[in-house]
Amino acid sequence: MLEFALALKSIGERKIDYFNTHGTGTVLNDETEYNVIRKIFGNKKNQPVINSTKGILGHTIGASGALEIAVTALSIHKARVHANLTEDPFADLNLPLDTLDLEINYALSTSYGFGGHNSAVLLKNYTNN
Repeated sequence: MLEFALALKSIGERKIDYFNTHGTGTVLNDETEYNVIRKIFGNKKNQPVINSTKGILGHTIGASGALEIAVTALSIHKARVHANLTEDPFADLNLPLDTLDLEINYALSTSYGFGGHNSAVLLKNYTNN
């Protein structure tokens, strides 16, 4: 995760437009992610658009990280971010309840596993000039 922190610092946390969180829907995981999001991005108006693929598709265990990267890349390509099913209990996070059209320059996707197998992938929009 040190690499994640350094990468985020190099571009600036305010440049992240979209964050596809691990978002398992479990109390411990969601509270931990909530605290990290608030610490890094601050209040709702400074946060990227936040959602979770697991909130819609469920937890696909070993495939979830790859699936979430695919969803994040597709969101960048299509300039669309899927809605969350609820914002409860985190109404002070930037959790859209409707699908959004959104130009995404930088997106972040995180995955956490048992035993400390964690990843954070930062994706950048590619434009072929």
